[in-house]
Amino acid sequence: KVINVRTSSPSLEPDQMPISQAMPLLRKASVNCLGTKQ
Repeated sequence: KVINVRTSSPSLEPDQMPISQAMPLLRKASVNCLGTKQ
């Protein structure tokens, strides 16, 4: 699957974001969720 990403685009669809960029965001989001629950 070829992923097209425009860095100038204000909003990116999830499947347009490169894995290397999406994974840290997912980790940060999950950490934030766990942090707020505790």
